[in-house]
Amino acid sequence: MRILHLVVFVAFLGWTASALPACSGPSNTSETTNSDGGNTGGNEGGTSFTKLSADGYTTVSNVTAHNKVPQDIGEINDMLSTASIDWTKVQELYEKGKNSVNSDGSIRTLNGFASTPDNFKKYSPEAVAYFKTKGICQLSPVQGFECTEGKFVDEFVEFYAIKGTGPFADTPDKARAAAVRAGLLVLMSYWVRLEFGKAIGKAKENNYEPLGGAPHNWDEAFAFYWGPDGQHSLYAFAKKLSTDYQLSESINDAFFKALIDGLKAQMEDKTVPQTHADAGSKQLIRLFVLASLDAAKQMDAASSEDDRAAARWMGFGYWLAIGHAIAKADTTAETTFADVFFSKKVEKDFHATIKDAVKKSLTGLGMTEADFGTALQ
Repeated sequence: MRILHLVVFVAFLGWTASALPACSGPSNTSETTNSDGGNTGGNEGGTSFTKLSADGYTTVSNVTAHNKVPQDIGEINDMLSTASIDWTKVQELYEKGKNSVNSDGSIRTLNGFASTPDNFKKYSPEAVAYFKTKGICQLSPVQGFECTEGKFVDEFVEFYAIKGTGPFADTPDKARAAAVRAGLLVLMSYWVRLEFGKAIGKAKENNYEPLGGAPHNWDEAFAFYWGPDGQHSLYAFAKKLSTDYQLSESINDAFFKALIDGLKAQMEDKTVPQTHADAGSKQLIRLFVLASLDAAKQMDAASSEDDRAAARWMGFGYWLAIGHAIAKADTTAETTFADVFFSKKVEKDFHATIKDAVKKSLTGLGMTEADFGTALQ
């Protein structure tokens, strides 16, 4: 009889262990979530992943490795801040990467994205069409070099600035470093656009599966924009400029609203997040227009020709993110940007000149003076 009671008691314990819900703590950036298996699209193994959260957005898929790509930018920027820059090491990190490791052990690299023309042709066709003859293709020719359609950012960053060829052949390290810094931020903005585009494509196919469908690419856009703990990234850059120029609505606030609403549209409403992607992309344009105003202001404040050259190349780099949008908004503004940041036809009052050009473009960009705070005052 005692044995029978013992068996019943053990069976009861087993039932309670399986039937009662497990305790769980509050959600945070290190929460681990179990998946149901299947095609993980970045959640290899289908077992668990760590959620990332920032400014009201929480990922629904595994993008922790993607989030570490901007760490490479941070380490490159550290190299660029040294008294004597080792350009070979800068090029090596740009090409080979370090921090964003895939499940198969391969490394996700800045160059891997930048040197693939289709990444730009498919998801940023207006920029590719514009910079087929502008931007990098305007720079001094280098023996054996031809401008490659869809590689206008990569060629500016690596072929010219990192390698020190063409217009950078006799340029001080400070100016080359400024060009690389600007170019890497621009590169990440195109990577974000690519993920928006992929999310839209999957949503149109009615693929809203969180781990590998449209929401996963949407999470990747967040991961690339935000960066590790909000550092070394577009997020950090936008935060600084929004504060410096006292924006009434920060770029990050507007961008994250688009992210949050877009994820909700996919997860809850099962609708294509086109309008939300457009809203996010608009903030990327706003960011680099503001950055161009800041570069022009730095040109005015420069105490040496080296400092002015650094600010000018920074402005040229930012132009690679917005040239097509400015040209579409106002052709005279397009010419002004080129005269300040490329041809050197403008020799003083750089900020005032760019400010006037931006004001001419506002209607075409769908923006207002208030969007740029004190930068247009």
